[in-house]
Amino acid sequence: MKMRFFFGPPLVSLVLLIPPAPSADAQLYRPLIPFKSVSKKEHRTRLSNLAKEYTLYRELPPSIIQGSREQFDFLLDQLDLTTLIVRNLSLGKQQLRRNSPIEWTGDDGEGLSGRMTLIHREKTKRIYLARGRLKGLFFFPIHGRAVIVANRVARDRQTHSLHLTLYVKLDNRFLDVMTHVFSPLLSGAVTGRISKFLAATSIASRAIHEDPERIYRIIRNAEELEEERKNQFSSLFLNQAAAGPPGGESNVQPVSAPSGPAPREKLPK
Repeated sequence: MKMRFFFGPPLVSLVLLIPPAPSADAQLYRPLIPFKSVSKKEHRTRLSNLAKEYTLYRELPPSIIQGSREQFDFLLDQLDLTTLIVRNLSLGKQQLRRNSPIEWTGDDGEGLSGRMTLIHREKTKRIYLARGRLKGLFFFPIHGRAVIVANRVARDRQTHSLHLTLYVKLDNRFLDVMTHVFSPLLSGAVTGRISKFLAATSIASRAIHEDPERIYRIIRNAEELEEERKNQFSSLFLNQAAAGPPGGESNVQPVSAPSGPAPREKLPK
């Protein structure tokens, strides 16, 4: 669109080239965070607010998870265990420490650190809320929040695909503006680092599938893991024939401890 401002004679004019405003359809196309299915009001409100503010969005290519649905669910609920496997096999540097059955803190070994909380669980979906800091990408650290939606799609009884969708809100106002210019660059750099923690699920599942006895030795010797979780791993992965198909479950399950009596933690501010 051209806009002309005339000063003096008509032959003297200042032409300003102003880009057209985004169309209504473009403004409306903002993928929605699936917060309405979240049962806890506090979490639903936080997701609703972030849905209006997020600046980076990315759908990652699906990764393959080997094993039954019960094994898949176990790994998604034990993020510290999967990063432990990946780290011990020298397949990644990411590390998570379990604060409660639904909350972890940790880092990726390359400048990203923060906290992740599981706020919603269904048969085929997990929703995590993360808050953290990223160093090394710019001259100053980046702070922000992220919602990670993990969807499971069954391919057959022993193979599933993990689909990750990330919504990120950067706290830095300057970077918030720059995302409109460098969105593809920032999206790949930031969301790729965040997704490493859940990507460990796929890496760990392949390692378990190839040599469950070797992985169990890693689990058994890990002092930070409780005996109950070690026994769960043994039951699920060393005795795969005993893990039959599920039946009679409700689709939406309350977010509670997948193992152990520890209470639920409040969402971090």
